[in-house]
Amino acid sequence: MDHQMILTELHPRGFEACDLLHRDGTLIHVKHLDDSVSASHLFNQVIVAAESLRRQLDAVKSFTVRVDKLSEGSFSIATDYEPRRVILAFSGGGSVQESIFTFSKITLARCAQRLGDLGVSLEIARLTESNDIIGEIPNETEVACP
Repeated sequence: MDHQMILTELHPRGFEACDLLHRDGTLIHVKHLDDSVSASHLFNQVIVAAESLRRQLDAVKSFTVRVDKLSEGSFSIATDYEPRRVILAFSGGGSVQESIFTFSKITLARCAQRLGDLGVSLEIARLTESNDIIGEIPNETEVACP
């Protein structure tokens, strides 16, 4: 879902609802913590997505159409979909608490509060580097290696 814009009357240029969508409807946003600006941008993106999908019927309709198209019909979202959970997955730096500046910590706290007001829970995940393989490529899939 990364870079897939959800177009609405309020957001004619669109908004990004999430980077990944879990089968249970959880919106997952992934970000490398470079600086306070990118972290704060992400927190505001999360609020816009959650508010839009909780309060704008045209946002939900656009989102369900986008999900259906991207999944080629193998997954669908209910027409009365409302996000209930958001996961922020961070990479880079140390722990999330140590990796973001005070300004961003305050913005994150406000993001969590706003989501709570909307009935959406917020979870923080830490991504670490790994050489583990988490899945297999089906035999019929061709993979081009550089």
